[in-house]
Amino acid sequence: MPRIILRTKVQGTPTDIISRFDRQLFNYLLPPPWVLRVNTFEGSKPGDRVKAEFLFPYKARFEVEIFSEQITDRECWFTDEGHKLPFGLTYWKHKHRFIADGACCIISDEIDFRTTYLLQELFFRIVFRSVFSARKPKYRKYFGNCGG
Repeated sequence: MPRIILRTKVQGTPTDIISRFDRQLFNYLLPPPWVLRVNTFEGSKPGDRVKAEFLFPYKARFEVEIFSEQITDRECWFTDEGHKLPFGLTYWKHKHRFIADGACCIISDEIDFRTTYLLQELFFRIVFRSVFSARKPKYRKYFGNCGG
């Protein structure tokens, strides 16, 4: 199964960072409106759902539900899993991890996905890597840069 992991070091504690994963941050992290339109954002707690529609490169619905959450002083995380996925994407799981690193916190986006065909896997790998890489400077600006 393809896996993408992107890490960003920011200021804050894991509990502070997870508590700020709300609608305001979600909107800030979104790709341009000509790429994605969000129809529903309920939050980032278990049972919450996000429903969106990709408009580019092709029109497709994308719906996820938050399934699990853990909060400790050293590490926090929540996981969303796909319900309705764009054509070719057969599985989606995104773990948002927040790991203590001295006076800093590492935000780790861990994405697992499956596709129908190898060519689709390559396409989605490029798309997901670029979309989630674009979050790194936004995370640093929103939470504060902590080096690395």
